Amino acid sequence: MSDGSFRYLRNLKSEEIYIEKHLMGWTGKGELNNPYWATWIREASSNANTYELVKRYMHRPAEQLYHTQKDPYELNDLARAKSYDEIKQKLSQELDRWMQSQGDPGSAQDTLEALSAARKGKHLFVSPPR
Repeated sequence: MSDGSFRYLRNLKSEEIYIEKHLMGWTGKGELNNPYWATWIREASSNANTYELVKRYMHRPAEQLYHTQKDPYELNDLARAKSYDEIKQKLSQELDRWMQSQGDPGSAQDTLEALSAARKGKHLFVSPPR
């Protein structure tokens, strides 16, 4: 969610590791086809900076907030800074409203049960008609 100056993210499964199959290079058959991710993982075992980058990518906090005008690469997460609580709360509420308008149940959709049902064409959650 963005207001043009700040971008707010809510990671619904922050306790889980983040797996992004396209960056990590998985094909439909489960094989790696992107050489970069494997080199990052290998490098992380001997380079503290690379380890921190991989860790930051795979372990995401419950909330993130970036001042995108001052920090376009989103390197400085402001979510824990008390001075940004008001903007974070405002954007969080806007995200809640948007999710509700889309029929998005949040983390309930990110379960193996919901994925299995969707693969069978029997979605557990459907967007409201427009």
